[in-house]
Amino acid sequence: MKVKDFARLAGVSSSTISKIMHHKDENINPATKERILNLAKECGFLPLQVDELESRSLQVAVLLRSFDHPMQVIGYLEEGERQGYHSLVLSSFSSYEEERRQINLLIARKLDGILWEPILPLNEDSKKLLEESKIPFFIVESSQDIKPLDYEKMAYFITNELIGLGHRHIACYTEESRNGHKFHNGYCRALVEHELKIKTEFSSFTKEEMEKQFLQDLAFTGIVSISAKKGEEVQKICEEHSYSIPERISLLSLRGDEEGENRNPYLSAYIIPHRRFSSYCMQKLISRVENGESVKEKFSYDFSILKQDTMGAPVNEDSQKVVLVGSINVDHYLIFPSLPESGKTVTTRYSSQYPGGKCLNQSIGLKRLGITPLPIGIVGEDADSNLIYSTLHKEHIDCSGIERDKNVQTGRAYIFVQKDGDSMISVASGANALLDAAYIQKNKALFAEAQYCLMQTEVSTEALFEACLLCKKRKIQTILKPSACSSFPDEVLPLLDCLVPNKSEIMELVPEAKDYKEAAQYFLKKGVKNVIVTLGMLGCYFVNKDREKSIQGISVSSVDSTGAGDAFISAFVAYLLKGYSLDFALEIANCAGAYSSTQQGASSLADKDTLENFIMKFKPEIFDLL
Repeated sequence: MKVKDFARLAGVSSSTISKIMHHKDENINPATKERILNLAKECGFLPLQVDELESRSLQVAVLLRSFDHPMQVIGYLEEGERQGYHSLVLSSFSSYEEERRQINLLIARKLDGILWEPILPLNEDSKKLLEESKIPFFIVESSQDIKPLDYEKMAYFITNELIGLGHRHIACYTEESRNGHKFHNGYCRALVEHELKIKTEFSSFTKEEMEKQFLQDLAFTGIVSISAKKGEEVQKICEEHSYSIPERISLLSLRGDEEGENRNPYLSAYIIPHRRFSSYCMQKLISRVENGESVKEKFSYDFSILKQDTMGAPVNEDSQKVVLVGSINVDHYLIFPSLPESGKTVTTRYSSQYPGGKCLNQSIGLKRLGITPLPIGIVGEDADSNLIYSTLHKEHIDCSGIERDKNVQTGRAYIFVQKDGDSMISVASGANALLDAAYIQKNKALFAEAQYCLMQTEVSTEALFEACLLCKKRKIQTILKPSACSSFPDEVLPLLDCLVPNKSEIMELVPEAKDYKEAAQYFLKKGVKNVIVTLGMLGCYFVNKDREKSIQGISVSSVDSTGAGDAFISAFVAYLLKGYSLDFALEIANCAGAYSSTQQGASSLADKDTLENFIMKFKPEIFDLL
C-alpha cells in the first residue's frame, strides 16, 4: 500500500503520514497519531510498523489440548488479526510428548507471546521452559493465569432456569470428564441453594444410565444436559418412550457455538461462548505483549437462552390419585371358534400379545380418564418387563412402585377367547407372587395422597391386608376385584369399602347362595360396605345396607370380554373422583365395560371423549342424570 492510499484511508494528508514516519510528529494531536498507528497495524501498513518490527515478530501462538471447538480457533485467529498479529493455533492432541515438542518449536521461533491450554495435570517442566524463554505467556487453566470457561457456572445457570419455571425434580445428563463433573457440581449447587433434594439416581453420565431412568422411574419433569449431542439423545429417548417435550419433560442443554442453530433448531440451549472467550484470551495476551500488563477485566458471561421450544412449566400433576395393588402380566391371546374342552385338542392361527394384568389395565383406564394412577407391582427382568415399562411410559404412568426382580419371570396370562367374546384365562403368576406385605410397606409413600386404592386377588392376601390397613389409617377408599380365588379371609372383608366381582366370581366365593343377590348379602353381613356385581351384557347390580340398584346392560357385538371388569372399575372410580353421583358413575362404568368388550388389548380402555361418544350412540339418556 502506498503512502497516499493509506493517507486517504486514514482521512489525513500524505504529509501527516510522512511526519509520523520520520518522527517529526510533535505537532500532531496524540489521539490522531494513536488512531493512525492502530489503523496501520490493522491494515498491515509496514512503514509505520518499523519500530515494532525491530523489537517484535508480530506473531503469537496458541497451543490447545485439542481442536474440539472450531469456533475457539476462529476467535483466536480473528482477534490476533484484528490487532495486527499473525496467530499460530496448534494442538498437542492430548499428548505430553507432542506438547513439549510444540513448546520447544514455539520458543525457537521467538514469538511475541504464547497462550497455552495444558494437558492436565500440568507438566511443570514445560512450564519452566516457557518461563526461561522470557516470552510472555498465559496458561489457560483454573489454578493458573486465565480461568477456562466455567462449566459449573453454566450448569448452575441452566438448572436455575428450569427451577425458575417451577421444576422441582430435575435430572442431569453429563459425561465422565473434568468439565462433566464440573457441570454436575453446578447442577447440584443450584438444587442445594433452592433447598431441593439431590437424588443420585437423577444423574446420568452415560446414555445407558439415562435410558435406564426412562425404563424404571421417571419422577423428574426436567433435564439439563452438558451438550447438544446429549440433548438430542434425550429427545430420541423421549420419542421412543412417547414422552412429549416440553409438555412432559423440559430439556435445556449447553451447546457449543460451533454447533450452530441449524443442527437442532428446536433445542433450548445456552450457547457456550468459545469464540468470545478465545478472543478475550488473545486480548489479554497482546495487552501483556505490548504494555507489559494484561486486560484486567474478567470474562463476562452473557446468560441468555437460545429458543424456548424444549422448555416449559412442569406438568401439573392431577391431585386426584389412585394407588393400585395387583398383578402385572403379559397377556397371550389365542382365539378359537369355541373354547377348549377337557380331553380335546384345538388349534388356531390367531394369536396376539398385549401388556395386561388387572393392576396395569386399571392404571391405564384411570390415566385415560384423567386420574393419576400409582401402580404397585413386581415384574421380572426380561423382555416381557420391557414391554410393560414401555406401555406404562407411553401412557405417562408413574412406575416408581414397580420393581424388577432378576430371579423370576414377569407374570403371564394365557387367554382363550371364542368368537362371541367369552373367554377363559390361565395365569402363571411369576413375579406377582413376590408382592407381599413388606413390599407394600416399602411403597407406603405412594398412599400418602391417594383417595382410592384398587386391589385384586391375583397377589398375596398378606399384601392386600397390609394395603387395607394403610388405607384405613389414611382414610382411603378401598375397592377389591376378586379374581382366581375361591375363598377370602374374613379379617379383610370389614376393611373393604367396595367389592366388585362378576357373577361367576361371586358364586364361586359363596357357592351355597341361590343367586348373586344372596351372595352379595353374604358379604354385606361380613362387613363389606358396598357390593357391585358385574353381569356382562345384562348390566350390573349394586347393593349396600341402605339400597340396591340394577343397571340395564347395553347390547353390543362382543369381541373380547377379558378386560371389561377393569374398564368398569376404572370408569366407576374416575367419575366418582370427578364429583359425579354414585348412580351416574355406575351408568358410566357399565358403558365402559360394554365398550371394552368390543375391543381387544389395551385399546379396550377408552379415554373420556371415546367413552362419552360411545354413550351418546348407545345410551344417551344417561346424561339426563346430570
